[in-house]
Amino acid sequence: RRAAARASAEEPVLPPMIPMPTGATDLWSYLLRSRIIFIGQKINDSLAAQVVSSLLYLEALSPEDDIRIYLNTQGGMGHSVMGIYDTMQYVRPDVQTVALGVVGSSANLLLAGGTAGKRMSTTNARVMLGQPFGGAAGSVVDATITSNELVRQRAVINELYAKHTGLPVSEVAALCDRDRFLSGPEAKELKFIDEVIDEEYGIFG
Repeated sequence: RRAAARASAEEPVLPPMIPMPTGATDLWSYLLRSRIIFIGQKINDSLAAQVVSSLLYLEALSPEDDIRIYLNTQGGMGHSVMGIYDTMQYVRPDVQTVALGVVGSSANLLLAGGTAGKRMSTTNARVMLGQPFGGAAGSVVDATITSNELVRQRAVINELYAKHTGLPVSEVAALCDRDRFLSGPEAKELKFIDEVIDEEYGIFG
């Protein structure tokens, strides 16, 4: 039963189908046609693989045109988030990032890791800073190994936040020591984003 629950948690939510003149298409593919990727759930290996492959596909399709990632997620598995982040830095197109709803924990690395000048938040979005998700279980040795890896991930993420915001690592570490909610203007002041957009911006820019 536990194995079935874990497998279910890893399965991606199937997107709805959109009617098109040439036949129905799934919502993810429909958004990709406009070079949009939407991350709206906890980030796991399955979702990360879908996002990474979409980024690589859009780069191959047109390396000059921007890619836009909308984020409404509380974060997720650290290595899954890092895989998306590394790909964002690797691809040639500029990657715009837009915060919707709440962007929390390690997902903020994706928000801050967008192309400088093209990181945005909607008017009522909240940016929640905090430590990466994780937990130690099993034997004492295994728990120690897991705990050490989480400490390493936290240090790496803090360094990357400092790189993208210009804040000292010590200040970033203090900001992320406990859950902290920021408004769009507050996130802009701390350089996690560059602009707060309103309804006139339009979802397709």
